[in-house]
Amino acid sequence: MTSPRPTGAAPGTATVDYLRVHRDTPRGPRRPPLFKQYPGSVRIPLPWPAAPHPGRSAGPLALVGALTSAYAPTRLQFYTTAAMAALGGFPGTNTAPTLRGGVRRAVPSGGAYYPAELYLAVTGGYAPGPGVYHYDATHHTLETLATDDPQASLRAALGRAPTPYTLLVSCRMWKNASTYGAFGYRLGCLDTGALAGQLLHRAPDGTDLRLVFDDQALDTLLGLDPDLESVYAVVRTGPAPAVPAAPAAHPSARTPDDPAPAAPADAPAAPAPDVNAVRGLESDLELRAAAHPSAVRLHHASQRSGTADRSRDVPTWDAFRRSPGRDGPTAADRRRRPPASGRSIDLPEPLDLPEPLDLPEPLDLPEPLVPARVDAALRSAVRFSGAAMTVRQLGTLLAWLLTGSRCDITGTSPGAGQLAAYCLPSRVTGLAPGPYAYDPATHRLRPAPGTAGDGSAPTDALGGSRTAAARLFLFADLDRGLRGHGDRWYRMQHVLAGIAVQRCRLAGTALGLGCRPVSDYDSGGVRTMFGVPRGQVDVVQLLVGPAAPRAGVVDIGLSGPTDGREA
Repeated sequence: MTSPRPTGAAPGTATVDYLRVHRDTPRGPRRPPLFKQYPGSVRIPLPWPAAPHPGRSAGPLALVGALTSAYAPTRLQFYTTAAMAALGGFPGTNTAPTLRGGVRRAVPSGGAYYPAELYLAVTGGYAPGPGVYHYDATHHTLETLATDDPQASLRAALGRAPTPYTLLVSCRMWKNASTYGAFGYRLGCLDTGALAGQLLHRAPDGTDLRLVFDDQALDTLLGLDPDLESVYAVVRTGPAPAVPAAPAAHPSARTPDDPAPAAPADAPAAPAPDVNAVRGLESDLELRAAAHPSAVRLHHASQRSGTADRSRDVPTWDAFRRSPGRDGPTAADRRRRPPASGRSIDLPEPLDLPEPLDLPEPLDLPEPLVPARVDAALRSAVRFSGAAMTVRQLGTLLAWLLTGSRCDITGTSPGAGQLAAYCLPSRVTGLAPGPYAYDPATHRLRPAPGTAGDGSAPTDALGGSRTAAARLFLFADLDRGLRGHGDRWYRMQHVLAGIAVQRCRLAGTALGLGCRPVSDYDSGGVRTMFGVPRGQVDVVQLLVGPAAPRAGVVDIGLSGPTDGREA
């Protein structure tokens, strides 16, 4: 097992080592099982189908069902023989298996590995009772890991009083290494952020996100082996505004003469003795043994820098679902101004999207756009039609991309949490092709500092589909962020970028657009094209544009009436 770099290494050393090699490392042994389960646990079924945003009168268990269903399987996707022939280059008459497919969820994931796992810690008298639970996405069920009230552990790990519900988003760091090698660590951080973004979108007002906490304390609370799986994001929330019943005294607080209170009807039984027998991590052990040393060092280094400033205040207003068109830029937005270069271009006012975005209500928009329910309509990969999108649609996506990621690090340390956005439109009506920097404070585009005189771009550096109408890029400040948070900065910025990806996909679906994150591009070429300031690194690229049907792909929806169709 690879040893981590000594504790005394300079902040950022592990990040720099990882960035040198992470795109060019060998793959791991084999593809792991998709789902993790605790077979010996007491299981608590959740309401199905779950309402994406339960009303204020809904019970706490309905809220838990809505939050966890953000990570439930939404469809089965199959590739027909014709599609496999087109993808693999073999004749369509080949007698290979007629279908190849897999389970898809409502959040993007590199290679559909879904390395994030979702846990729930409940305090006080809230349903389904105090304790710690793992979400079994296969059955939309909570698996009981412990029935002790976790208040003390959460307070120690987070540095503040816990909320009724604490959602703990972990990452199985090596789950996708069988395909992506060391680069899979970066993708896992993005995938974790995408799930956190989906949870933040569904959670009620007052929810906050925390990325600085005591990793060891939370991993111990969940019984995790931090060499295989570790908590990377924490979402603190509560039930719909209603006063719960006073919680019963914990059994340890009673004297021998006190009668034992009756257990609530919805309280889980004590977990079985073999609850920690986990199914689904066997291949993670193999992949960890083959993991690239640079990725292992970066993971360990990020854990060592996680306990500083845990008591930092977080805004309690609903920052995560705010509308950029109605509420305007924040102070953090104004600190993200890109370098000035050339004449700025005013973007039209962002379209006023519905909140929540995943309700199937018609939009009152000038274009004939028909939104679909996000859970069923989001695609991890889309094919673009090659048609143009409007400049107002592009501006709306840019505005939603950089709002709503406020958390315990955003705007509190120079350079930390301040993602910068750039775009490369190719087919946007009313906007000339070429590289632009986006200024969220003024909702304007400026020709990027690296733009050539003719506005051309090195398309060979971009990767991905050439039929997208535009490309969006997120960059993060490496130098100043590492000084503020050490090597933990790298994973925090990718978690924030994952949140931005999911917000862009939610908004894109509401606008009738496809949105696909891709990573197969030349980082150096992209940096040169946009002329990004020294010390900034690319985080993710998003392809956007009108989507087209994909011949030979069959989607069978799981979140409502079966709507199997050939796309």
